[in-house]
Amino acid sequence: MEQTLSPENFFFDQNALEQSALAEIRKQLASGKKLAVALSGGSDSVFLLYIAKLLCGNKNITALHFNHKVRKNADVDEEFCKTLCKKLDVKLVAKSRQKSLKKISEESLRKLRGDFFEKECKKLKIDAILQGHIKTDVAETMLMRLMRGSALEGLCAPRPVAKSNGLIKIRPILTLAKPEIQDVLKKFGIKWREDESNFSSIFLRNKIRNEVLPLFENACGANFASSAFRTRKLLEEDARFIEDAFLRETKPEGKKIFLSDFAASSQALLRRAAQKLLAQNGQKLRAGAVDLFLDECLKGKSAQTSLKTGFMLFNPKEKSLEIIEAKPAAKWEISLTFGENKLPIGGSIFLEEAEISSAMLEKIKGGHFDESQFAFVRPMPSGLFARNTEPSDAYAPIGSKSKRLVKDMMSAKKTPVLKRKSFPLVCLSSGEAIWSPSLAIADFCKLNDVGRAFRLTYKPAY
Repeated sequence: MEQTLSPENFFFDQNALEQSALAEIRKQLASGKKLAVALSGGSDSVFLLYIAKLLCGNKNITALHFNHKVRKNADVDEEFCKTLCKKLDVKLVAKSRQKSLKKISEESLRKLRGDFFEKECKKLKIDAILQGHIKTDVAETMLMRLMRGSALEGLCAPRPVAKSNGLIKIRPILTLAKPEIQDVLKKFGIKWREDESNFSSIFLRNKIRNEVLPLFENACGANFASSAFRTRKLLEEDARFIEDAFLRETKPEGKKIFLSDFAASSQALLRRAAQKLLAQNGQKLRAGAVDLFLDECLKGKSAQTSLKTGFMLFNPKEKSLEIIEAKPAAKWEISLTFGENKLPIGGSIFLEEAEISSAMLEKIKGGHFDESQFAFVRPMPSGLFARNTEPSDAYAPIGSKSKRLVKDMMSAKKTPVLKRKSFPLVCLSSGEAIWSPSLAIADFCKLNDVGRAFRLTYKPAY
């Protein structure tokens, strides 16, 4: 016969809980705040709910349950959570997925659940939520992050206390393993639900849990989850040290972060500055692109990398990182005269006369000049002008008899979209396009012999 529990007869040694998480719970309660508890119905979250009630009292917590509507027993799990919360006299907010998903993945389900938690906590004016991550979750997460090549911050997850999008996430049972938790629940006659999808290896996390971790355990002959737990803690200590150094050595101002001499020469602090700047401005950048950008910054020279909606720049003179948002493209046109021609969108095109020798001609034909900056053309009887590019712009580049769209040629050369929009198009006075930075010149105006020629040099604004 199932035992009816109350806070008085349910007991668990609080010393076994994650102490920094426990301290955060007490801090929240001391300031008169209530807490949310993530409740799925599984053993970890059921145990967490009992711990939360023991620590906080049933009137200071609200359980949150999200039904993804993916598993056949999902509705049964929701009913179980409703019955459990009613029995414990704990408020429950339960919601279900309403929209269909194009693709069911761990990431899409996690985001739906996370968005639900954030929305409900904001509505309930709750600043913190308790989550049932356990010791095995640390090992699983660490292996998944290693597979992605994560940096220090990624390898510290899940932290006992973390904050994202304004919501504090507290994980007090991070020190415990599932067998320990289930033994306690059995001891007190507390039931829970089994998620049948946990036994399937369709999702990566389940595959790591069911297949990879057992192999690690057998190979090393030790408790890998405990080792990973300790490693995560040590990495967090290092991450905090770097974070403290970052706060001392940098000064944020809007979309810009100023760096001390030390920070500007430290790859770790530069990386953290770049990551924070990207996150604060809702921008993303591939890990490889970040690495290349930092390599250029450490040379002490100006550096730039394209983003989805702008650029990230490193200014070595003022030692700063800055994000420049791209502005909507506007139509413009200017006549090109000899010397520097400043463009309305920033940057310049230099038009110069050049005397081409045999050696120079060989270098031009051999591709020794960067097409993103230089172009050599036969002297044109009509004038030249530059304008913004349009989707329909096309010309036949060197070696081609037929015209190709400028945007297609740039795409083939993997020119970033934002750069394509900022590049000027050089045309004859008749309107015929002859060159855009990063592309070969038009075939009809290529150099065939030594002698006089026009040299075009493009210098971007950043």
